[in-house]
Amino acid sequence: MDTLLSILQVSILIATSMLSITAFLALIYHIGILLALPFGTILCTAIFDTWDISPPPQQQDLQHLHK
Repeated sequence: MDTLLSILQVSILIATSMLSITAFLALIYHIGILLALPFGTILCTAIFDTWDISPPPQQQDLQHLHK
């Protein structure tokens, strides 16, 4: 009976340890995402501003002349 009780205690200890490690890793992951989001937004805005796909002003003027 003592061996069964000790096996149960060890398995409960292992399960709670795994749950606490999982919760800690999820917390670190969540904090990492929250810290990275503003930098991702700044980076995407900079890329979209750099790669502007609107036509140059001369082409816009020519399009107005053809109408």
